Amino acid sequence: MSASHDCGFVHSTTSRGIHIISWNVAGWIKTLQYIEKHHGSLKDWLDAHNVDILALQEVKTTSKRLESEPAIHGCRCPGFETFWSCCDGSTATPGNAADVKKNKGFNGVATFVRKSVMPKCTPTVLANAAVLEVPELDSEGRCLVTDHGSFVVFNVYVPNSGMGSRRLPYKLKFLRRLREKMSEVRRGGKQVVLVGDLNMRSRALDSAPAFRVVNLDRLRQCRSQNDEYAALVGIFERYWPQVVAQLDERRTKPFTVTNAKKEKIVKFRRVARNLQTSLDVDLGDLQDSEEHAQYMYHLSGNVVRNADGVEISRLRNELCVGDVVDCLRLIANQTLPANLLQRLQEHARPAESASCQDWMQAILEDDAMVDTFAARRPDAVDRFTCWEQYRARRYSNDGTRIDYILVDSELYAAMPPEQGSLNGVSTAGGVSSDATADAALAACTANGEWRPPSFDGDGLQDGSAAAYQHQFWPAHTGMVYTPPQMSDHIGVSTVLPFPHSLPASRSVCSGKSTRRAQPHRAQPTIASAFLGPSRAHQRGPSAPATATAITAPGAATTLAAHEIGEQVTAKVEASTFLASASSSETSFRVGAATTAPSLANARLCHKCLCKECKCTSRKRRGEAGKGARRSTSASKSSKNSSMLRFLSNA
Repeated sequence: MSASHDCGFVHSTTSRGIHIISWNVAGWIKTLQYIEKHHGSLKDWLDAHNVDILALQEVKTTSKRLESEPAIHGCRCPGFETFWSCCDGSTATPGNAADVKKNKGFNGVATFVRKSVMPKCTPTVLANAAVLEVPELDSEGRCLVTDHGSFVVFNVYVPNSGMGSRRLPYKLKFLRRLREKMSEVRRGGKQVVLVGDLNMRSRALDSAPAFRVVNLDRLRQCRSQNDEYAALVGIFERYWPQVVAQLDERRTKPFTVTNAKKEKIVKFRRVARNLQTSLDVDLGDLQDSEEHAQYMYHLSGNVVRNADGVEISRLRNELCVGDVVDCLRLIANQTLPANLLQRLQEHARPAESASCQDWMQAILEDDAMVDTFAARRPDAVDRFTCWEQYRARRYSNDGTRIDYILVDSELYAAMPPEQGSLNGVSTAGGVSSDATADAALAACTANGEWRPPSFDGDGLQDGSAAAYQHQFWPAHTGMVYTPPQMSDHIGVSTVLPFPHSLPASRSVCSGKSTRRAQPHRAQPTIASAFLGPSRAHQRGPSAPATATAITAPGAATTLAAHEIGEQVTAKVEASTFLASASSSETSFRVGAATTAPSLANARLCHKCLCKECKCTSRKRRGEAGKGARRSTSASKSSKNSSMLRFLSNA
């Protein structure tokens, strides 16, 4: 379908607008293998979803691997341009050197853009993989910007706070700089679209009830609200001090388990003494290390400060609702009645630091951004985007919503009307399926088709063909319920209005930054025809031009390489080229439409076309002797044969 604009046409797979999907894939290469196994090809899968912009997080690759193995990343998907930001481990700073080294090849974001979704007057998508302009923040491959004319897409993978909020200062620094760059884009007259895994919950509704956090000090202040709160506070005043005394001992116990590879490994779990029987009881899930197990049920307080010494988080006397309920039941033998449990859940807040909540509040209120899902689906219940895979949380729908598509309010006002409901089951009685927990559970399990892994260590079970088709839903604002075999996250989607063109000078991207965001587009240089791939690579990256032209004076020689993965056509007048190649002043124009460096910047050898050689040096000194003349014929024949092989293989 096509839609007319003042500057031309934009072609999309849906007539209503630009369909964008954001998805944390937890390793793109493995996910792509599943896609190709069950859907034929990445192109078929993208077309089945009618997606125009696909934003991926946690792609887990490096620029070097993209350059050497583009096919396994889907870089050559017909009809799409791809842009990447990777954690290459080469630009670490003292502030995050350890994390960059540890996470090399992890993190990473990528954006796939359908080539036909730009107005004709702005046919090129620009990108920037280092838009934050702070090496400490850009080096982890967490932010990628693509400019689509009237709006700019920020594809982000926000850092996790880490155990004990160790990385919370880094996370807040990343968020502050991200907000500054989004404001800069707005000052340039463009709208902002923020997509990705934000690693935070905006509302209490964005976590399953058991994962919401309750502050037990503040709970006491609710005693006077009603009789139920008074009863709840009474239970805590009587039993909780004894529970805390047991938790403060921070005792653990090792367990030997068998992993999926049939290997015996040791894990750890918190234990505490039951107040009536004096026997040890197990608390929580198994953890990979004793340190992690000891941190569970931590109540004594953990003050986190930023680099300036300012307190940014205080975790004291706070626990998830589920942990509170378990401690009362297992240690104090107290089971909360349903009505008191409901009051406890109402009192809970999102499991997020106050600093991150303040940032989200500022984005939504001060910067006037709109959470598209919350705005378009106000009645949605238990709609989550991430589940703990190794604890099989998806099959009971105990998850969180940490993946978002946020847009500026002006852009939101121009979005097409919503059509249809969320993926799920129909509900009788005229009740929207968005508003039922049953529909949410049916959606995330494909109506029960997806089942938890068995206890024999064989991993996730494969599903039926119908289960793999369950993810496909008409373009809408909502969830894309991809199979659990592909990732522990699912996608989120919305439909944006068609873009229109704005001057490129207003962009935070450039041709240079775009080339850096496409390491897979590295083209063979002319030098590589003679020096070999390894030596040519040492000269630096070549121009990833959209079209490459090689022209010799007086020769009708053109090499057009339009897109990687598409047919490369070459028309070579060999005799004319060879004749002109022997002239002492042969010049080459490589990537004329780009600012890429070319061999024309240096004086070329009149015999072998390289930058530096003995015969060139002798020529410059006027000392070309008999040896050089004797080698002319053999050198010309050998090197011109190499050039022909280079052109024929391009």
